[in-house]
Amino acid sequence: STARLVESEQRRSMAIAAGRMGSWDWDGVNGDWMWDEGQYRIFGVDPRTFVVTPASVQASLHHEDIDELRKAVAQFAEGARSFEAEFRIRRPDGEIRWCVGTAAATVDKGGRVVRVSGVTVDITERKRAEQRQNLLTREVDHRAKNALALVQSIVRLTQAQDVDAYIRAVEGRISALARVHTILSLSSWQGAEITRLVDEELAPYSVTGQIEVCGSELQLQPATAQTLALVLHELVTNSAKY
Repeated sequence: STARLVESEQRRSMAIAAGRMGSWDWDGVNGDWMWDEGQYRIFGVDPRTFVVTPASVQASLHHEDIDELRKAVAQFAEGARSFEAEFRIRRPDGEIRWCVGTAAATVDKGGRVVRVSGVTVDITERKRAEQRQNLLTREVDHRAKNALALVQSIVRLTQAQDVDAYIRAVEGRISALARVHTILSLSSWQGAEITRLVDEELAPYSVTGQIEVCGSELQLQPATAQTLALVLHELVTNSAKY
């Protein structure tokens, strides 16, 4: 428990230091609002001109999140004393920011809410990191399935006169696939240069001055590069064999 409190306080300190945290306060008796500098910064508004009212705050919220926040606030009237919610805001320049907000209510002896204090933390970078991670996971899954499908095709379609020849043929084709995967990895799977693809396939058979490569440089899409790598492998190995 102590360790969690320390970790929470460290995160809070880091958020403040990075300018990602703000606090606010609402006085239920006179209806006054108070925002600190961090809150204005998160919402991207000028404290000299922005008037904090329920209407102005709602106008800054993403329209898809307004109803959920209303429900959370309504819980105070039903006896809740705190809530936490993730929501988006739209800054005046149109930028969308993700936030997590927490609020706690103070009630009088009759149970009426007389004060609500809250903290807002900008979690946009964390959300973007999560989105990138999810995208990467889906991309890796797609590539893995594609690679397995290619290997399956290689195993199914390879023909040979005996087991040893079959093993050599399959190993050679899978090695060609591995080489193009290395090339694609170096470009973060953006594509592969055809010259490098050709050089990689010719490398095992190339003797200085024996082979000359020329032609226009082309950037191949990943799927095209994989297929062409296997085609080049067959052409080169057949040329060397015969």
